[in-house]
Amino acid sequence: MTIDVSVSGSPAQLVWAERIERFCIRWAPYMLVALVLLTRDPFRVLDAQLWAEDGPIWIYDDYTRGLAALLIPHTGYLQTYPRLAGFCAIIFPLAWTPTLFALIGFVTQLVPAWLLLSARGRILVPAAPARWLLVALYIGVPNSFETYVNMTNAQWHVAIIMLLILLLPVPARLWGRGAEFLFLAVGGVCGPFSFFLAPIAWWQAWRDRALLRARGMQAAVLTAAALVQGWYVMTSAGAARHLEPLGATIGGFARIVVGQVFMAGILGAGHMARIEQTRLWQHDIVPEALLVGFGAAMLLAFITGGPAYRMLVVFAAGVLGAALISPVISNTQPQWDALEVPGAGSRYYLLPILAWYAGLVVLAGRRQSLVRKAARALIVTCVIGVLTDWPYGRQPETHFGEAAEFFEASPAGTKVIFREAPDPAVWLFSLTKR
Repeated sequence: MTIDVSVSGSPAQLVWAERIERFCIRWAPYMLVALVLLTRDPFRVLDAQLWAEDGPIWIYDDYTRGLAALLIPHTGYLQTYPRLAGFCAIIFPLAWTPTLFALIGFVTQLVPAWLLLSARGRILVPAAPARWLLVALYIGVPNSFETYVNMTNAQWHVAIIMLLILLLPVPARLWGRGAEFLFLAVGGVCGPFSFFLAPIAWWQAWRDRALLRARGMQAAVLTAAALVQGWYVMTSAGAARHLEPLGATIGGFARIVVGQVFMAGILGAGHMARIEQTRLWQHDIVPEALLVGFGAAMLLAFITGGPAYRMLVVFAAGVLGAALISPVISNTQPQWDALEVPGAGSRYYLLPILAWYAGLVVLAGRRQSLVRKAARALIVTCVIGVLTDWPYGRQPETHFGEAAEFFEASPAGTKVIFREAPDPAVWLFSLTKR
């Protein structure tokens, strides 16, 4: 007896089955990355809460001042990306705003990983194991609590996207190039990043002279954004940023860079919190010696790595340097003292930690046996940091949805107070119904 196991169905059904199969194969890696990222704290999206400046700055200014809010600097410069998102509170029901903010922040955080997994990403990082390793380290980066799925700190992921736009091959299609020019224009006036990206863009234009027109336009857009931000910094930064003493010391610099970047990237902020309490760590010689060792490894990676890696290091070093010169972290103590606390100001360390990880990947591919083995051992050890800092505790309930529904149903002139994460007792704002 013969059993027919061939696939049955009409030609149209078979065509659709093939299309669905191709779709699943093509998009499965992207969806997998999204699901893995979501596991760090699913409630950031499923039960979203506003975070820090989300309410008192982006929503309040957009609600009370309309489009004019786009020209209002915050902490000394324009922050266009979250202000554009703030108009969600006007266009859609107010109760939807936390979820919309979370979704925008979530997708923004995913885009760098998706770009690396794309066909253009394969050109930038040809080796599949290295590319997937970089994506995994990016998704699980330790000491990143402040930048995880929120609108206020989405600018740090916007900065990574802009850097990747400069490093990746130029899109072949005109609409793709136009979309990236638009993103650079918006992202360039979101934070101080265009100050460092504009020189990198001209550097890339000089290197990629076969596409000088497209690269030159990217550089021109970022240069214009840097000039706009520079004007706002010069005219508003003095009154917009905190004036507490910096408290800069060589030992403090070593503790910040080693503890918050190198060691936190390997062991995680959770373990660094315990190390920071030891007597040994308080002696300047220990973090300073570690700084020399880790710095030598980064220098070796910088020398032997390709131009793309060097641009990443220059960008990360510039951003970290600016953060250390003018941080906004504490109202009660010297800024560098506050920055030494593991996990404090973690937004400042996202780019340097990623540059550190990329440096280890570069060194792991070197021919010298000792360097290669040491780098690979450190990469394996980084699993400790990723797992230690992987879960983020659920944010406190702020009852924003209930307050928003009451606000929407109230007559004009009603004033409602809203609370938000990370501390509802500290972070609150009010809106008056129009």
